[in-house]
Amino acid sequence: MLECVNKSYSRHKKLCGQFVHIIFGMLEGGIIMISKLKTHNKVVGAKQVKRAINSSNIEAVFIAEDAEKKVTSNIEELCVDKHIQIIHVKTMKDLGKACGIDINAAVAALLK
Repeated sequence: MLECVNKSYSRHKKLCGQFVHIIFGMLEGGIIMISKLKTHNKVVGAKQVKRAINSSNIEAVFIAEDAEKKVTSNIEELCVDKHIQIIHVKTMKDLGKACGIDINAAVAALLK
């Protein structure tokens, strides 16, 4: 794991995948950021998050680890390309709760 962190960022994506995002997310205050989902402006769901990423209106993106990769992989790539912080959450249920909604959520984003 430490070896991955010491390599160039472009190689991180190839070599370490989500582990790098978890480390960077936690270092940048991921735990504090997730608590902002209940009180600050946010979007929930893949379509809304993609739209917000493309409008450059995102502070951080939250991705549930148990979400289907076909839903989250494109969003992760967009975040890496646009240098948006990615924070992984254990389950879709946890992410939904953090957003203050009664359903599971695969992805959510905190707006600027």
